Amino acid sequence: MTLILLNLLRKLVVALVSSNTPHQIAIAYALGGVMGLTPSNLPLTVTIMAVLLIFNVNFTAGMLSAAIHAVVAPLFHPIAHKWGVSLLIENKGLTSLWTALYNMPVFPLFNFNNTIMLGMLIISFIALLPNYFGMRLFVKVYREILHPKLSKLKVVQAVKASKFVQWGEKIWRVAR
Repeated sequence: MTLILLNLLRKLVVALVSSNTPHQIAIAYALGGVMGLTPSNLPLTVTIMAVLLIFNVNFTAGMLSAAIHAVVAPLFHPIAHKWGVSLLIENKGLTSLWTALYNMPVFPLFNFNNTIMLGMLIISFIALLPNYFGMRLFVKVYREILHPKLSKLKVVQAVKASKFVQWGEKIWRVAR
């Protein structure tokens, strides 16, 4: 698992300086956040992964974002549960909406009738725009300011010139 995350992180660093636009990386990161914040939900995960693969966005940024957000998600479960209880149980005016959605063929698969799932879905949609704009800004700052400065560091130049790193890069290329 650690190697997979390191590989995703390496690919994201490559993507930060690649031909992908900040918009493409940021959209993927934001969608990955939705996937990572919501509890395991196969239909939602498949839908987001399909969007990441179909549209011209950076798949690696989406997967890394999902991993990062999945680690942070349990911190929001108490808030999500309160919101879910409020919307599903306490708000009687929405009962007919939930019943109608649950009787549709596809919606029950998304497990929205679970209080934590509904609450985390709301939290993930609230986080969608901040994730997008934050990552877009980060990519621009990284490309314009951080990458040129990091490339000039003696440590970075020494690591890039080392035989071990060159050997590792060859293995990564073959393993792909």
